[in-house]
Formats: sequence, C-alpha cells, structure tokens
Amino acid sequence: MKEVEIMKMSLRKLTNEKILFALHGLGFVFVCLFGMYSQDVARNFPNFITKILLPANYSLWEQGKILLTGMSLWFIIEYILVGRKIKGFISIHTLIAVVLPAIMLIVYMTHSTLFGGLSLEGAHIALAVMLILTGFLASVIMTVQKKDYSVYAAAGVVIYVIVIIVYVIFTFLPPQFSIFYDEINSSFGPIW
Repeated sequence: MKEVEIMKMSLRKLTNEKILFALHGLGFVFVCLFGMYSQDVARNFPNFITKILLPANYSLWEQGKILLTGMSLWFIIEYILVGRKIKGFISIHTLIAVVLPAIMLIVYMTHSTLFGGLSLEGAHIALAVMLILTGFLASVIMTVQKKDYSVYAAAGVVIYVIVIIVYVIFTFLPPQFSIFYDEINSSFGPIW
C-alpha cells in the first residue's frame, strides 16, 4: 500500500518541466536520426519542400538545415504536448533552433580554413551530435531558471522567421562564397 501512495504522489509531482525533460531525451534521439537520414531523403525525393527543409547539396550552409529543421520539428511536437504550458518556451526554443546552425557553420568554416580540403566527416558528425545535446541541455537550463524569457517571444519568432527566409533564399540563390559551394559536386545551389 505504501508503494502505491508513493507512486501516486510522484505522479502528482509530474510537472510540465519534467515532462519536457523526458521529451528532450526522445528529442535527442529523434534529431540525431533525422540528421542521419536527411541527406538520403533529400536525394531520393527531390522536390521543392525537401529542398527547403533538408540540405539541397553538401555545402556548409546547407548542412545547417539538418539542425534547424530537426530541432524545429521536435520543438513543435514539444510545444503541442507541453510547451504551451511552460512560460518562455517559444523564446527559448526559437533561440536554440537558430543559434545551433550558426554555431555549426562557424565551427565548420573554422575547420575548413585550418585544414582545407582535409575531410573529417566523423568529426563533423560528432560535432552535430554534441550541438544537438547542447541545444537540449540549454533548453533545460533556461527552462528551470527563474528568468522570464516570454518577454522575448515576439523577437524570437521574428528572428526565427528571418532565418528561415534567408535559408530559403540562399538555397535557390546562393551567393558565390565558399560556404555555399558544394565541393563534392562542384556546384552552388540545389543539386538533387
């Protein structure tokens, strides 16, 4: 009987934040799997939607879509399930969704500058996994803080929409800079 009472009490203490943290564990797996298969899906099903949401080539710029789209999809699921009940959810998660691809791009550019054409695909995959984990950990830290991030919701959404628009434009009209160049296929812009 005592065990049943303890279980009932712990279920009552199941807060929205605890549910979110559990969802983050599933989200980590989801976003990693999304990253593993996004290139294949984009290549095998080339259409306007996959070119917008998934990498349209192997350029450094397009690889940012793996994190942006994967994290965004999972955060939408979390918002529907529990996020709308958590103060500041939109601000925190729009910030994370746009910052992670920017960090990945900076690190990849630094790597390319330092090592040139030397391929460290394994290192890039490890970096992406670390960034995904970092994104979910940042969400946990920011969610449990007492700071009210909800005041930044409008700015977060505006920045997020701007980043999406920039990704769409640069997918189809990439500037002639090295970060937009797919060295494997010797091409700018969508290749599949």
